[in-house]
Amino acid sequence: MENLHTQGAAAPVMTIEEFCEAHKISRGFLNILRQRGEAPDFIRIGRRVLISSEAAQAWRNRHTVRAE
Repeated sequence: MENLHTQGAAAPVMTIEEFCEAHKISRGFLNILRQRGEAPDFIRIGRRVLISSEAAQAWRNRHTVRAE
């Protein structure tokens, strides 16, 4: 069975590990961003922590810098 990543569509949610891998950042750096209040919004489902594709996009938009 193909998952959403192999079909070319964005997954509706991703794990912390998937987010870090997709954005080429370490989990440690994500924790630093969390401490600064600069991390994407998280979804808690039981003990699982997930990041929605919308929250990831909003995070990318906040951290995108326009070239001068």
